Amino acid sequence: MRLDFIPPRLLLSTFTGALLLAAYLITVQGPPTLALPGILLLAVIVLAAISRAFVGIGAVATILAVLTYVALVFLVTPFADLRFVAAVAAVVGYALAGFFAVLFTQSLANLESDLDRADLLIEELTMRDPLTGTIKPQFARQLLAEEVARSRRYRHTFSVVMMGVSEQVPPPPEVDLDTVFTEVGRALVDRLRSTDKVAILGNPPRFLILLVETPLEGAKIITERLVEETRIGTGVQFCAGIATFPDDAVDPDGLIREAESALQFASITNERVAYSELLRHG
Repeated sequence: MRLDFIPPRLLLSTFTGALLLAAYLITVQGPPTLALPGILLLAVIVLAAISRAFVGIGAVATILAVLTYVALVFLVTPFADLRFVAAVAAVVGYALAGFFAVLFTQSLANLESDLDRADLLIEELTMRDPLTGTIKPQFARQLLAEEVARSRRYRHTFSVVMMGVSEQVPPPPEVDLDTVFTEVGRALVDRLRSTDKVAILGNPPRFLILLVETPLEGAKIITERLVEETRIGTGVQFCAGIATFPDDAVDPDGLIREAESALQFASITNERVAYSELLRHG
């Protein structure tokens, strides 16, 4: 249940008013000897709801408080009419307190969720180059390490692609490689899935592409397509190397090293895409 349409101040004021009304009904309409126990039970409801120890704890605490207070009323009150009035007051008061406590804590939970999403968005924006949308180089290894940990935990596979300009087919002299890498980086981000990541590494410039939950065969198809589309779009011949977790390496540095070796092999041998099996037989 979302409460975004209720202003926070209004929700807090309503919650406070409900608590005061509940306290009035319990202390004034109920037996004077039960005023302190009644307030304590009211506090238990509020604290239980705020704790959010499990789903529905506010409702459970409210029901238990009502039953406890009504039982105390019947134990200490000799007159039937007063028992009835006090019991009704308890039910109404605790129900109000419990209902608004649940609403209030749900509003806090929604606010926390929104703040978490905002933090993730800020982190994502901080990690990305504003010009191309690619991951900044200093964050590439961090994302790769996170994917290694996630894939190890869930027993998934993924592939790392290193893509650069072929040494065997140098670009035309009039081509500005900085502009080419900017355009290609933007195109790769647009073409790949949102879960995949692209980073531009320097010296020499090349792309590091993280294809999540993608085994070697799938990575080969995707990479072949990207290399061909890049050649058609820019007139520059790119080549690529692929390393797959966990077959080729099981840590970020090892995966980068294997992908770099495959890229170098592809560049020297004029292969468009290379991978560990080609290196072993090459």
